Order: sequence, then structure tokens, then C-alpha cells
Amino acid sequence: MNTNKHIKSIPRMFEQVTQQIVDHIDSTPLEPGQKLPTERQLSELLQVSRSSVREGIKVLELLRFLESKQGEGTFVASPQPYIIPSRVINKRIPTLELDHYFQVAVMCAKTIVISFLKSEEFLPDHQERDSFWENFCQLVSSLGKEIPNPYFHSLWEESYQLLLANHFFEGKQQPFEWSELDTAIQKRDLQETIYLLDLLGIEGA
Repeated sequence: MNTNKHIKSIPRMFEQVTQQIVDHIDSTPLEPGQKLPTERQLSELLQVSRSSVREGIKVLELLRFLESKQGEGTFVASPQPYIIPSRVINKRIPTLELDHYFQVAVMCAKTIVISFLKSEEFLPDHQERDSFWENFCQLVSSLGKEIPNPYFHSLWEESYQLLLANHFFEGKQQPFEWSELDTAIQKRDLQETIYLLDLLGIEGA
């Protein structure tokens, strides 16, 4: 029991530091293409260890929010993907920007579902909902609670709540029938699941 708690405490620090870095970029503000402070400077500014800053930067590089250039430093990616600064939650967002947040949500959903299918955990029960998007969001939120690293679950929930608050899913077309994805996941068919999840992220799907 204590071992599990110890394992789960590490990603929470990554999540906290990652959000601090994003909020620093947003509040400074740093525009796409501009250089971040050094790891040492960020460590002092955020009052966290340099190793935590390094891990936070790695996460943001994986999400393509930052890019590092050898011998030059770390820069805000251009064009800038959309990670959610805490201050934008519950604000009205233009439709074009919501599409970018949706891409972040899909990326998180794919990571969550694939991570779960590769585990040996049993699928949690879920009640069938009326729409494709209700079923999809319910499933991802449920599976996100089961994976060891809570970072992507947290980012998914923030993205999802932002989209929900802005009525993003109302009238949004579904790229395939819910039963197709549900069946692939129930069968733990990783290849088919990845194929279907990739369809969600296609612009205009």
C-alpha cells in the first residue's frame, strides 16, 4: 500500500511543476519562439529543485509545447500547442482555439486508453449514455483514474471541462459509431483502438 502511494506521489510533482512552467510562460508572457529562463533560474523562480524543472520541461517537450535546441536553450514552440493555463478555466474561448484544446484532449485520451489496455486491469463498469461524446468522455475519465501516472488524467479532465463549459460537443459530428470503439476496447484490440482514436484527432472529423 505504501509503495503504491510513493509511486503515485512522483507524477504529482511533475504535474505541479509542469503547470507552474506553463503559467509562467502565460503570465510573463513568452511568445512562441521566445527563450525560457535556464533550469537554474526556473528552479529559483518556482522554488523547486532543478531535477523537477528538468522533468517538467521534458513533459512539455513531449506535448510539443516546448522545444530544446542544443547549445541554445529551451524555447516556446511555434506554432504553440494549447496547454491549459489555470486562469482560462471557465472562460469563454473562441471556436478556433477550442479546436486546439480538443486536440490536446484527444492526445490525452489516446495516452490514457492505450496505457490502460497495456495493463492487466479490469475494465471498469460504465453506463451507456445517449451520445457518442458522452460515452467517450465518460470512458476516458473512468480509465484515467486507473492508470499509474495521473498527469494525463488531470490534463484530460481540465481539457474536457473547458470544452464542456464552452458547449464544444453540442452538434459535433462523430467520426464512427460508439459501438466500434467500445468493442475494440472490450476485446483489448490495441491496433483497432489506436486506429479509431487517431480518427478522433483528424481536423474536421
